[in-house]
Amino acid sequence: MATTTNPISDSRSNVSPTNPTTMASNGVPKISALVIGIDKYLSTDNDNLTAAVRDADSFERYLLTRLHIPKENIISLRDEAATRDAIMDAFQALQRDVPWHKDEGAVIIYYAGHGGRVDKPLEDVVSARYRHTRPGTDDVVQGIPDRTIAVLLNHLSAVRGDNITLILDCCNSAGISRAVVLDDDDEECEPSQTRGAGVASGFVGKFHQSHVLLAACGRAQLAGFFTSGLLKVLESTSVDDLTYTSLMHRLLMPRWQTPHCEGQNVNRRLFNNRAQGADGTFIVSKVEKVIIMQAGAAQGVTANSIVSVHATNLIQDAGHPNPALGSFIVTQVHAFSSILTRVPDAPEFRIPRLFYSKITMHADTTKTRVYCSDKAWLERFVHSDDTISGSISIVDTPGEADLCLTIAGGEVVFTRTTDPLITPHIGTRIGEPVDIADTALVQATFTKTWADLRELRPEFTKNYDTVMLPFGPDLLAEEPAELKVKEGVQLGMTIHNQSDVNLYPWVFYFDPTDLSIYGWYIPPFGAGAGTIPTSVDFPLPARSKLTVGFGEGGAPPWQFGLRPGETKDLGFFKIFLTTKPANFSSIAQNSPFEGQEYKARRGDDDAEWGVLTKTVIQHA
Repeated sequence: MATTTNPISDSRSNVSPTNPTTMASNGVPKISALVIGIDKYLSTDNDNLTAAVRDADSFERYLLTRLHIPKENIISLRDEAATRDAIMDAFQALQRDVPWHKDEGAVIIYYAGHGGRVDKPLEDVVSARYRHTRPGTDDVVQGIPDRTIAVLLNHLSAVRGDNITLILDCCNSAGISRAVVLDDDDEECEPSQTRGAGVASGFVGKFHQSHVLLAACGRAQLAGFFTSGLLKVLESTSVDDLTYTSLMHRLLMPRWQTPHCEGQNVNRRLFNNRAQGADGTFIVSKVEKVIIMQAGAAQGVTANSIVSVHATNLIQDAGHPNPALGSFIVTQVHAFSSILTRVPDAPEFRIPRLFYSKITMHADTTKTRVYCSDKAWLERFVHSDDTISGSISIVDTPGEADLCLTIAGGEVVFTRTTDPLITPHIGTRIGEPVDIADTALVQATFTKTWADLRELRPEFTKNYDTVMLPFGPDLLAEEPAELKVKEGVQLGMTIHNQSDVNLYPWVFYFDPTDLSIYGWYIPPFGAGAGTIPTSVDFPLPARSKLTVGFGEGGAPPWQFGLRPGETKDLGFFKIFLTTKPANFSSIAQNSPFEGQEYKARRGDDDAEWGVLTKTVIQHA
């Protein structure tokens, strides 16, 4: 059995751009792992377990035989060897003893054993991994709490990169590893812009960005069948074809146990930060008595829209085609789901039980009116792609258009028509000119609750880890809000829920200058074999608040900035609020150019949702 003092072997191998476990010339992938399993506990406070060591052994066997990780690259701790100090030392060994450079390899951390919760103030609820009283004494050995694991993962990510997967098969496991909070009792850890807005510099790779969490169950649930279900998927599907999201879609679990997945990188392929991952616009769908797509009115789906059917949610590339198998039409739309049927007179095709839908034509929506100085070029371009031709109409004059394209000098310049909310602040131009031959980029262009935003200032724990705390006035107090852009200033948001309803929030930032939509806060989602489980932990309980960018929320701080030559910019925070778990990931999009309002509605399935919009005008 390896110890925490053994160095991880030096593979010096080249990682495949599509699969980190592909054999190199010496047969060793650049993956290191920590596998912990505890059945036997010293204290009578915790009953002994019967399957944690067995599950840890099974997972380690998968690493050895399917991912071909050499034994010396795995730190293996079981029962008496898995002390609190040994686990802490193992995290340090993963930082210290891995010879490859940052972002070159993957780190996998697996734990099976007891999990629990201890009472803390409302804003500092943590889960303890292991806590007992020393036999024959009154000395208490504390478990390893959330805040400590967050620090350990932040430190590990700073050295190894963000290709870290944390797998917890224990009770109360969801929500761990989110944030660092000030606590005088926490003494374990030692210290070791072209966008207009985004994650604050210095915080990339921390909190939700440092790793992806796969948890066996919710905060108030008991674990039981997670590792066996996880291995069943992993052993039947190549990691080259799995993303973290599609892994969760395939997990079959009992109704009383809902595995959770969270992190900013859940759309990546498993253990892989190099290959292209999941296409966020692909929507999980499945065949039951009817064909169900897990998106509805809240995500902008309309009846009679056309969707293409795909076997995976992977972004297509030369080595991994993901062609459309056929098409469906949307016949019924509920709040968070839709019913699909075959398109009349369309060719027959085999329908996988679990598949992914991509909306190719929106029905019953206003088409975007487009004018181009070279009408013949635009007509050729539009008619060459059905996904575009169904969503725009070509008009003859700029005055009739929503979007104008001007072609000059081999480039296409995009401008919007006058919008009373946007153009007085940032003008009509959209993004940067693009090469007329870059058709992919041109195509991408067509494509009782409140929140406050405050500046953050750093404070330090006793071990010199940075903790961000809010101060000053609410920058969103007015609608629209106007603020002066200050270099290096980080911002955090607090979402307040003073209703009697538990809520699931999603926070996006819409940038009309470069047409990007960035998901700032993405809540955890659950496994459900192609469905969206209803027992996912709600991040925003009734009569509570959620911090985003600091504290327990897990997301990194926000930062505004002006692009070179700009003195003014504008954007929108949109907070989607639902009373049941839903998936809004299809809303986010990258830029193709590298007054407070609350509206709520009730769907046919009694799920409520609404959108809180905050406009932010930024000045130099």
